[in-house]
Order: sequence, then structure tokens, then C-alpha cells
Amino acid sequence: MRTLKLPAHDPRNAPRVCSACNIEKPSADFYLEKDRRAQNGIAQRSTCQTCTEDRKYKRFIEKTYNFTFTQYEALFDKQGGKCAICESRIGNSRTGRLFVDHCHETHKVRGLLCSNCNHGLGQFKDSPKLLQKAIHYLTDDK
Repeated sequence: MRTLKLPAHDPRNAPRVCSACNIEKPSADFYLEKDRRAQNGIAQRSTCQTCTEDRKYKRFIEKTYNFTFTQYEALFDKQGGKCAICESRIGNSRTGRLFVDHCHETHKVRGLLCSNCNHGLGQFKDSPKLLQKAIHYLTDDK
């Protein structure tokens, strides 16, 4: 896939204010997309990449878990900004967010987890029985 770039002389290369956070940011912080109606066939989003990704994530958790971002923030504060299992403060290096952990049968949100703990539970199929076997395996002096 070809990366879109504005020509060097394009006036849209100047810093601009994000319409969501109202902070002036470099032009490179705004997504570009093809648009035949726009100058040079390239349109620049009015919201910065950070705000765009935050909006996408908020919609994702609301749609996927029926869990509002306000509820996410409340749970994050309740957990002290840490993983509910290992107490690390970061979800993963790409987003820095903690993952929403939920029961796959009831879809009820259980807590927020770091990437490692979230994937670990998934590898054990959220099974307390398998996790107990793993604990026994790790603590068994052979």
C-alpha cells in the first residue's frame, strides 16, 4: 500500500489545531486519505491521529463489551491504573491501555488486564481448572 504524502509546498503542511482536543499539532499528526474532490486528490483529517484512535477505541469497547468509556475510566481508577492480576501499569507498548477482560459466556466485564495477563487467561481458555493444574505443575517439587 502506498503511503500518502502532501507535496512539500502544500499549505496543509503547516501546524493545525485538532477539532477534537483543540491543541495545535504538526501536520504529520493528522491522517491523510484519498479524496478526488480535495486538492491534489488528498484530504487531511480535521482530528489528530491520537483523537481519532481514542474515538475508535471508545466505540470498539462500547460495541464489543456493551461497556461505556466512562465505565472503563471508573474501573481504571478503581484498579489504581494497574492490571487486576499482576498490577503492572501498562497494557502493551503500542497503546499503553489496559485490556477489557470479560467472561466469554456471560459477556460480563471482569476487570482491566495488561497484555500478558489477558493473553495468559486466553491461552488457558479462561478455565479455573486448567489454571489450577498449571499452579500445581509450577509448585510441584519433582
